[in-house]
Amino acid sequence: YQRRVRGTRQAVMDSFKRFFSGGNNTAAPRSTRAPRHQPSPVARAPPPPRPKASGFRPRYHHDGRPIHEGVFCDGCGERKPIIGIRYKCGHCVDYDLCEKCEAEVDHPKEHIFLRIKFPIAPTTDRASRPVLPQHMKGVVPLRRIALQMFESSEAQALLSPQGTVNASHALQGKLLGVYVGADQTQDPLQKQLQMDFEAALQVAYIELQSKNVPFEVVYISRDDNLGAFNHHRQSMPWLTLPFGDRRCDDLLQRFGISSSPQPRFLTVDAGGNTLNGEAELSLLEYGAPAYPWLQDKGPLYVLSENFFEGQVQRRPAVLLLAEGMEKHDQRSAKEKLLNVAKPFVGSGIVFGYGFVETAVTHKVREFVGVSSKPALVLTDMPNNRKYICEVCSGGEMDEINILNFIKQYAKKQLPPYVKSAPRPLGDVDAMRPGIQPVVASSVQELVFDAADHVVLAVIQGDHPGWMLQVSCVLQAGPVAIRRVRFGELDSSCNDLDPRLEELGKPVPFVCLYKPGSKLHSDEASTGELCVHTGPLEPLAILHWLDLELNNQEESEEEAAPIEDLFDLKTAEEQLQVIEEEANHELKKMNMTAFTEMFHALDPAAQPTLQQLLKCLQQEESDEAGELTSLLSKVDQNNSAPEHAVSLEQWLQFWSDMLDLQGALSPEDLSDLQRLFTETNRIESEEDEEVGRSPEPSLL
Repeated sequence: YQRRVRGTRQAVMDSFKRFFSGGNNTAAPRSTRAPRHQPSPVARAPPPPRPKASGFRPRYHHDGRPIHEGVFCDGCGERKPIIGIRYKCGHCVDYDLCEKCEAEVDHPKEHIFLRIKFPIAPTTDRASRPVLPQHMKGVVPLRRIALQMFESSEAQALLSPQGTVNASHALQGKLLGVYVGADQTQDPLQKQLQMDFEAALQVAYIELQSKNVPFEVVYISRDDNLGAFNHHRQSMPWLTLPFGDRRCDDLLQRFGISSSPQPRFLTVDAGGNTLNGEAELSLLEYGAPAYPWLQDKGPLYVLSENFFEGQVQRRPAVLLLAEGMEKHDQRSAKEKLLNVAKPFVGSGIVFGYGFVETAVTHKVREFVGVSSKPALVLTDMPNNRKYICEVCSGGEMDEINILNFIKQYAKKQLPPYVKSAPRPLGDVDAMRPGIQPVVASSVQELVFDAADHVVLAVIQGDHPGWMLQVSCVLQAGPVAIRRVRFGELDSSCNDLDPRLEELGKPVPFVCLYKPGSKLHSDEASTGELCVHTGPLEPLAILHWLDLELNNQEESEEEAAPIEDLFDLKTAEEQLQVIEEEANHELKKMNMTAFTEMFHALDPAAQPTLQQLLKCLQQEESDEAGELTSLLSKVDQNNSAPEHAVSLEQWLQFWSDMLDLQGALSPEDLSDLQRLFTETNRIESEEDEEVGRSPEPSLL
């Protein structure tokens, strides 16, 4: 048996020998076989020399933990060697932490730490660069829990009415309401909306706190100065981020909040998920009972900025506008509209409601041109169409009437609503008797049914200067014009007639209506409508009118002489007189404004020519070159009171400038006054900061 085992063992060993020797034992001897191809040797760099043994022997603490000689904790700040496990940052040069500080110190989370159990010899532990390459960093997820959003490596404090609190302790496990203040100038409507929102938020916050609801509000200020910040937060019972804290910009970027004149209120759960990005409307509508003010899931949505931009501007929308109504009336109308909206899910029509007067509801009312409350409207903004439910607007809402209103729209049986400003009494403007106001409801009567020629200026908002000058020329006595009237149509509060839209000219523009002949009194006029394609300048418009009126008159059989219809030479002379009078009045207004500007300054801070030049050069003004010649005649000693500019010198300088360059427009004059006022304020603040009396200065 033993011989059999030894034989088997020998056979196995022989097989291994044959395998590793490249053949079997019966093959020819290695010296007699054909030589195999040997690759040419490749020169290799010699291996680096092994470090000599330093003889380093680590020491251990009495409890058995190792002592890292010469390595100090950057978190503790103590000049004592680290005892226990050492954590070395792989991306920082010579940055180490002990076990305690590794769990507490806030270090960049993408940096990787090396966990070193046993000490390293001091001779080899002196790296002059990071251990790990810069591209080898950890990937930190952007999503963080709610309390981590208010923590950073620089600050973790929040302000409360009682003092300073730690963000991690104050926000742990709570649902957050992030209140973002406005950062733009507010109109009276927006100011009232912010006051109503803060009052509703305070009532809801106090009620939820009394019920021990895990809810907290954090205010993010966007005020320009510390005084406004303290004024806003003095009446707030919730937490506030410190003024100028860097966390504010990070949070605004995270939540995607841009500059706005209205406050924003967001609700965020403890896991960092945004529940509602526009919760201020739900809070104003329902208050504390609607906590946590979740987003509408449809098919009826609150008329918010996101809903307006994402839905209303892209597809037909049925909107209920009921701002300022009683709460029970609003809820009843909302319930009826919701019952109608449910069958239309996926039909391409969206439904919304607005119970609070905001900028969005104002936009919708401006687009439609309706002021009644409540108002049920259907808007089709891509096609510039709007429809009003006359039965539901201003009265009680009914599901049958709402449904019939939508069905008529689907069958194209609804007439589009025409937005038109109130028609002036007698169609006459007392302030501008030479211009006849035309509204959308009177275009047919005053323009297309007119027996005379009508020059119509289509504008938007303010009255341009060219329109006023041309109207004055047409109404002037020396200019012989036969049967020509001048009218204006403001497109900001009136819908344009389809015949005006067919001209294809952007607002503003000027058109001329030439009446045609009527065979019978009941027939429509066959007049011609032509548009001015040149620049909107008074002289260019007058030349265009001369060409259109005289050519049209020459084509008639019984035509009056050209001089009797439109005398271009006389019109040009009259325009020159009007422009001279306007420039004279504008120059008087300029000099009055410069006088007020001079007297508004403190007598101890009267302007000097040197500082005036400095101001104008900063703005790259044309007056700077003219003022340079005056500097050579004036002593540059700003502190000498005898060299301060007097009122006569001040007005004489600007009078020369106006003679050279013409009078400043009201807009340019306003910009110049703003420049002086702003620069004067900045220099005064700088003087107060350094604790010295202000020097004589223009600004």
